[in-house]
Amino acid sequence: MSSVITTRMLGRPSLAASAGRASARSTRAPPPNPPASASPTTAASARDAVRRPTTVASILATPSVDLLARTYRLCHTLSTHGTELDPLTAASRQTRARKSREEGRERISAAATELVRRHSYAELSIGEIMDRAGFGRTIFYRHFDDLGDLLLRASREAMEEMYEAQLALAAARVDADPDAIRAAIEPAVAVYDRHGPLLRAVAEAAPGDERVAAGQEAMHRRFDELVAQALAEVARARGGPPADVTETARALNLLNVSYLLDAFGREPRVSVETAVRTLTEIWVAVFDH
Repeated sequence: MSSVITTRMLGRPSLAASAGRASARSTRAPPPNPPASASPTTAASARDAVRRPTTVASILATPSVDLLARTYRLCHTLSTHGTELDPLTAASRQTRARKSREEGRERISAAATELVRRHSYAELSIGEIMDRAGFGRTIFYRHFDDLGDLLLRASREAMEEMYEAQLALAAARVDADPDAIRAAIEPAVAVYDRHGPLLRAVAEAAPGDERVAAGQEAMHRRFDELVAQALAEVARARGGPPADVTETARALNLLNVSYLLDAFGREPRVSVETAVRTLTEIWVAVFDH
């Protein structure tokens, strides 16, 4: 009996031990609460904010959007659009690209102009032109269709100067003083002195390129008309017009072009003064006829 009582007493926790364990349970820290997720309202406002097109600067400056939505919009904007949302940045890139294209076209035209001083049109090659310009061959076709297109574009300034010189020649009072003829011929000679090799290459390209040939023919036709008008005015003032004003004008223009290409088509063969004096004497003789 005493042993049973003793065993039960030993197996049952004492009152002090039970009290101690209860105290430990009461002082133990409660488990942490699960992390709170974003409320549906906050997530919805973030999604709505993304739908509104905006710039990075406006995102950071908008006070009505809470921090979570603002961060969400900023990350989405940068990952989707990068810096394209800044109009000034996009415009500056377009300006730089346009300048780069213009500079590339000018370098190619300058290389071709330099090469035609030593080579005929038939000897020109796109590869040599691009090597001299410092570009790969394929870059050529970003700017020009072919060599004929390159020559037409490169010679545009020379053509415009030639037309202005021809206008001056037609407008001169050639019936009043031979010096007026000389003054009108000088600009034409100056154009060939500056652009002779390029103009020679254009003339060489014309027989095999319809576009170049059409441009050459249109230019010569305008020149013929201007000179014919000048001849007709001289004939009215002096009497005794040439047998055919139109043909005389064409012959004078062909003489000018052939002589000036021969004189300045490569390295200058004669001086500018010699060319001006020679052509002046011929034109004066025609007008005095």
